[in-house]
Amino acid sequence: MLPMAWLGRLRIAEINRIFWVNTLGPIRTAKAVIPSMRARRSGTIINISSSTVINALPGIGAYAATKYALEGPWPPMASHTLCL
Repeated sequence: MLPMAWLGRLRIAEINRIFWVNTLGPIRTAKAVIPSMRARRSGTIINISSSTVINALPGIGAYAATKYALEGPWPPMASHTLCL
C-alpha cells in the first residue's frame, strides 16, 4: 500500500520501501533477464513510468520521485547492454 502523505512527513523507511519496489525492482528484474537476452541476441524490456513525473499531485511525492528515478537508468543501460 502506497502511503499518501507529503514527502516531508513520510518516514525514511517508507520512502525506502517505495523506492525499493518502484525503482530498484525493475532494475533488479532487468539485471536478471539481460544475460539470457544477450545469449539469444534478442529481447525487449518495457518500463512503465507515470504522468506524475510531469504533474505530481499532492500526497504522492514519494511515488512521483520513484517514477522519475525510474526514467534515468534505461538509456545508459540499453547502450551498454548492446555493446557487451
